[in-house]
Amino acid sequence: MIWDAGRPLERQLDIYRRGRTEPGTVVTYTISSYHLFGLAVDLVMRGPDGRPNFDNPPRWYYTEVLPLAARHGLSSLYLTSGKDPPHIEVPNSEAPAAVVTARAQLTRDFPGLA
Repeated sequence: MIWDAGRPLERQLDIYRRGRTEPGTVVTYTISSYHLFGLAVDLVMRGPDGRPNFDNPPRWYYTEVLPLAARHGLSSLYLTSGKDPPHIEVPNSEAPAAVVTARAQLTRDFPGLA
């Protein structure tokens, strides 16, 4: 299921704080995520109880879903860095210039977070 797609900056900042300045597990690695621009999606498998299972995607997720996304020109943070299996995004090289500029501005506005 699609757990998260586009999100506002305040939500991104909230989840960035998890595991850092707020209790919880780190769930994002940047404040300048492509989620802010509608260029990323998190795909999460449902567990046996029907609730999202963030911790243990089934093997076929890694062997079928992520390679399928790659064949369609999407990038997976898991395939490139071993982190965040649910996250799939438009590759950096395909991002609109305005998004690249906005991400750079976020890096300047929030040094050390982006």
